[in-house]
Amino acid sequence: MAYSYKEYNPNTRVIYVRNHGEANNVLNNLHPPTGPFGFDLEWRPNFVKGGTDNPVALVQLANESTVMLFQISAMKSNFFTCTSA
Repeated sequence: MAYSYKEYNPNTRVIYVRNHGEANNVLNNLHPPTGPFGFDLEWRPNFVKGGTDNPVALVQLANESTVMLFQISAMKSNFFTCTSA
């Protein structure tokens, strides 16, 4: 049987964000900012040995009552950049 977050908490909110302005608004309006939060990143894999990684496409944040999905790949902005260490 597949797990569903709705079985754990039927009142869970799912927020799907595709632009940086809305992302800022969603994150600024987490009142109170309760945790703990789960955090995950998704990106398209690169199957070429020695090739560079693809950029992050989706950021997922979740707590007991809210699931937030930020589709970074849809955000046409310079606010999200990757740098090599």
